[in-house]
Amino acid sequence: MKLFNFYLEFQDYKKFILAAIKRTRSVDNYFNFQSIQGELIFKYLLANGIKITDFSVIDLANGFGGETQVLGKKCRFIVGLDLNFLNKNMAFPHTIGNAMSTPFKDRSFDLVICASLIEHLLRPELLLEEIDRILKPNGIAYISFPPFYSLNGGHDYAPFHLFGEKLGIKISRCFIKLFNKKRFGTQVKIIDDYQFAFGNWGLYIMTIKKMRQLISNSKFILLDQSTKWLPINFSKIPLIGEFLTWHVQFIIRKIDNEKSIKI
Repeated sequence: MKLFNFYLEFQDYKKFILAAIKRTRSVDNYFNFQSIQGELIFKYLLANGIKITDFSVIDLANGFGGETQVLGKKCRFIVGLDLNFLNKNMAFPHTIGNAMSTPFKDRSFDLVICASLIEHLLRPELLLEEIDRILKPNGIAYISFPPFYSLNGGHDYAPFHLFGEKLGIKISRCFIKLFNKKRFGTQVKIIDDYQFAFGNWGLYIMTIKKMRQLISNSKFILLDQSTKWLPINFSKIPLIGEFLTWHVQFIIRKIDNEKSIKI
């Protein structure tokens, strides 16, 4: 059963919500959560007329590889890339590397998947430059992230990041201790500086407005911008959309040596 003539069905939401609730209980649960996200990304691309059957794909910062595993069964070739090798049982190729300086040749891929990465980079424009380098002409990139000023935009610090960094860190630490919040059986640790929030990567203010500016200044055109998995597109509402959009997703297309009107 489809909702509002939307590309997702009721069953999709049910699977996603149940997986999201259990995702931090174990590595297997998180892999399952990523796998469901992979299915939804595939449906989203298809709803926008993007068929990946013959595509070569790279999944940047692919974590435990759930999305890579699912999308790999639907495309011609896929490879995952992350700073660490988190899942040795993944059935598809994986490369350890930096998403802003990948080891792949120019124009290697038809599609780049980049979910929940760009908000962890001090210089996100370098990521777009690298995506541009490894994409074929007219190649597609899927980029998503939680806007910083949304309730969950602070990741482990959410929603207290909305009180500012110093106060948000203090409240988050108290909250986690009070409720004994754990990830994969280990208590979540709150770092005193957003820049080092997650070890190899930090947390920076990435907004919908900033992302649109980055696209406007790049060699890409914007094909679609929407609120992830929702039929109501809060992300298009100026200012208020930054707070209402739990997660925003973009489809952008690389254009080489050609002036295009950006939307």
